Amino acid sequence: MEYSDTNSENRAFFHFTGLFFLGLVLVSSILAILGIFYVEIIFLYITIGIVFLARLFLKNKLFSKIERHFWVISLASFGFILLFSAFSTPTIFSGRDQGSYSEAAIRLSQNHKLEFSTPVSEEFFKIYGPGKALDFPGFNYTKKGSLVTSFPVGYISWLAVFYSFFGLAGLIVANAAAFFIFSIFFYLLARVYLNKMPALISCFLLFVSFIFSWFFKFTLSENLALPIIFFGLYQLALYLENWEKTALFSAFLSFSVLLFVKTEALGFLAVLAIAIYLMSRKNEKVSFSFLKNKKVTAIFLVILFFYLWNIFFSGGDYYKTIGKAFFHAVSGQGARIASSSNLFFEFWYTTKILALYNLLGFIFLGICGFAYFLSKKEYKKIAPFFVLLPTFFYLFQPSISDDHPWMLRRFVFSVFPICVLYSVMFLDRSFKKRKCSFYLLTFLLLLSNLPLFMLHIKTSENNGMLEKIGSISKNFSEKDLVLVDQKATGDGFSMMTGPLSFLYGKQAVYFINPDDISRISLEKFEHIYFIVPNNNLSLYKKSGLMEKLAPIKDYSISTIRLDIQAKKNGGLISSPVELPIEKDAAVSGKIYKLR
Repeated sequence: MEYSDTNSENRAFFHFTGLFFLGLVLVSSILAILGIFYVEIIFLYITIGIVFLARLFLKNKLFSKIERHFWVISLASFGFILLFSAFSTPTIFSGRDQGSYSEAAIRLSQNHKLEFSTPVSEEFFKIYGPGKALDFPGFNYTKKGSLVTSFPVGYISWLAVFYSFFGLAGLIVANAAAFFIFSIFFYLLARVYLNKMPALISCFLLFVSFIFSWFFKFTLSENLALPIIFFGLYQLALYLENWEKTALFSAFLSFSVLLFVKTEALGFLAVLAIAIYLMSRKNEKVSFSFLKNKKVTAIFLVILFFYLWNIFFSGGDYYKTIGKAFFHAVSGQGARIASSSNLFFEFWYTTKILALYNLLGFIFLGICGFAYFLSKKEYKKIAPFFVLLPTFFYLFQPSISDDHPWMLRRFVFSVFPICVLYSVMFLDRSFKKRKCSFYLLTFLLLLSNLPLFMLHIKTSENNGMLEKIGSISKNFSEKDLVLVDQKATGDGFSMMTGPLSFLYGKQAVYFINPDDISRISLEKFEHIYFIVPNNNLSLYKKSGLMEKLAPIKDYSISTIRLDIQAKKNGGLISSPVELPIEKDAAVSGKIYKLR
C-alpha cells in the first residue's frame, strides 16, 4: 500500500470527525423514533462535537500538518457544492420519493415525532384504514389513523436537522454537508492506495460527473449513504494497514448506522463480516475480539434494537417492497422492460443507459481493476470493492422503474464512486513507469465527463413552482377541503399537495377516486374545492362529478423539467435510450367549488 498519512494525530482527527458525523445521524434517528426530536438536543450535541474537534485541531496544530492536496480537495469540493446549490430547487413536491422524504422531514421538525395527522387525513383513513396511504404518497396509516413515513428514518432525520436550523434552504444544505463529508473520506480512502496526484484526479473525476451534480439536487437517501459508506471503507482500509481494532469497530459501526438509511447495509455488513473472517484464517492479527467488549456489544445491540423498532414502527412497507423487488429479480419476475424480462435484456438495457450517461467506461475499468488486484492476490487492496459487491447486482436487475436519469439512483451511492477509484488505481498501476500516459488517459476521462456535466448543470426542475403554489393557496382557508388532481401541476411526480399542507397549512389531499367524495364527512369543512387542469377533466365528467362543480378561478403554472418521451414497444412502455432535454412545462386549469 501507499498509505500517505503516517501522522497519528491527523488520523485521530479524521476518525473523530467521522464518528461525530455518524453520531449525528444515529442520535437524530433515535430521537425521531422515540418521538422527542427537539432541535435543542441536536444543537447541544453539535456544539459539544464542534468544540471537541476544534480543540483537537488547534491543540495538535493540524493546519500545517495536513497535506496541501487535502486542502485543495476541500476547497474544490466546496466550490462544486456552491455550483450545484446555485441551481437547486428544494424537492418538496409530492408524488415521488424525494417529495416524501422532504415532507416527512419537515413534519418531523414541526411535530417532533414521525407520526402526524390532519383533519383531511383522518377522513381518508375512515375510507382506507391502516396500511398504505394512497392519497399521501410515501406514507402509511397506523392503526390509530395517524400518518407515518414508509421510508427508513436516517435520511429523514438528517434532513430534519438542517430544516430545523435553515428552513427550506436546509434541505439543500443537508445534501451539501453530506457531499462535503463524502469528498473528504473518498480522498482519504484514495490516499491509502494512491499518491497525491492520482488521488486528486480521482476526486475531480467524481466532481465533474453528471450523476453527482444531478442527484445532489434531490432529497434522496443516496446522498447521505455516500459519506457513511466511504467513511466505513476508509476505516476498513486503515484497519487492514495498521490492524487497529478501533478502525475495525468504526467500519462496522458505519455500516450499522447505514441500516437507518439504506437496506443495502445488510448486504454490506454480511460481506464485511465474511471478508474479515476469511482474512482471519490467514492472519492472526485479524480478529473480531473487539465484539467481546461489553461496551461495544451494547452499542451494536442498541443500534439493532432501534433499527427493528423503526421497521415495526413504519409498518415495514418500505422493507416489504424492497424484499418483493429482490425476490422478483432473482426469480425472473422483475419489472419488464420493452422487449423481455430475461436478465440479459435487463442487463443490455442498463448497459446502454450507463453508456449514455458516460458511466459504463468507469464501471468497466473499475471491475478490471478489481479483477487485476484479485489476480495479484492483493487482498487488502480489493477489500473496499469487495464489501460493495452486493450492489453490483443492480447491473443485471436495477429493480427500479426504467425512466432515466432516475434509474441511476442505483449506481450513484456505491457502484460508480468505487469504480472511479479502482479505475484510477488500475491505470496508475498499469502505467506505473509511463506516468505521462497515465495523466493523458485520466485527462481524457475527465474531458469525456464535461459535455454531459455542462448540459444540465444549470437545470433546476420545478424552479419557481413553489411561488405559484403559494399564490394558489391564498384562495383557501385552513378550514376548507382542497382536493387536488394528480396532474394539477402537469406532473404526477411533482404534486402541490405536500406544500399546500405542510407549508401553507391547507387541508389539501391528492384526489384519486371521485367516489371518495361521498364517503367523507364534508360538513367538517367550510368549503370543498377541487384543483383540476383543463386537460384532465374526463375523469370528473365520466363520474358525473363535473355537474356539481362551479368554476371559481383560473390558475396556471409554468416551470422547467427534463423531458424524455416514453415509447411503446410490443405493448410495453419504456424510456428510450436518449438523453432528456430541458423543456419549459406549462399547465393551466381551474379551481372549482362543490355546489
